[in-house]
Amino acid sequence: MALAPDSRTRLSIEQCETVSLEGEPTSATVSYASGAEPVEVEVEGGQLSLPLRTAPDLIEIAWDYSGVKVGATVEVVTTRYCTVQDVLNHRPDENLLDGMDDATIQAAIDRAEHVIEAESHRVFQPVLMRGVTDRPNCRTSSLVLLGEFTASDMRSVVSANDQDGNPVNLRVCNSSLLDVRDLGVNKFAEVVVECGMKPTPPEVKSAVVSLAAWYLTHHAMPDNATSASTDLGFMRFVVGGVDGAATSIPEVNAVIERYGLRDYKVR
Repeated sequence: MALAPDSRTRLSIEQCETVSLEGEPTSATVSYASGAEPVEVEVEGGQLSLPLRTAPDLIEIAWDYSGVKVGATVEVVTTRYCTVQDVLNHRPDENLLDGMDDATIQAAIDRAEHVIEAESHRVFQPVLMRGVTDRPNCRTSSLVLLGEFTASDMRSVVSANDQDGNPVNLRVCNSSLLDVRDLGVNKFAEVVVECGMKPTPPEVKSAVVSLAAWYLTHHAMPDNATSASTDLGFMRFVVGGVDGAATSIPEVNAVIERYGLRDYKVR
């Protein structure tokens, strides 16, 4: 698994055993959102084995790239939704992926995972995430903002610090809200929360495998076509992003529709 500067990658425990860093540094600093002490590790030939403390975890890796300090983020999970071999075994006589390298297939898996989770507004396995919550008035519960989305399926609060950097005691109120009664009014806090479904629905693996394989195969229809007329009649294609379809595969769209959540719009 190769890590590029300013990237965010999800890795299983097994994949963390051999990780390469661009720029071939001689050392790297590994920091943990779970609260473990940062460590300095040696890098040989641009590769290292990430020292893990717990799973799930959120790891920040910092290293020198041509004299410039860069970093990457790794979401550590116990296992991924699927493996490279799962994609290779998916309709092998039709997809013909035998000659494709593992890195290309893994990139398609990463893309499929991201699309399915983003369209569903939830994560289907436990992960650690950094977010922000606040208490603008006397209410005692609040959402957690994770960039573009709000947190769902929250399981626990790993850490929380208010705007002055002081630890604050926040608790999970329900799957979407934190109990912020110990946070002062008109204050905000940076939090690390564990989110995700457990166990992972079995349909999610099939959805990731199908979408990753679809990204890797050639398609007869042009990319800019939503329909076509043939000798057999008129055909209309399912195209991701058109007419409300999340992806171009109906089975994957069905999984997103079945398990997807509506995201709270906070501005």
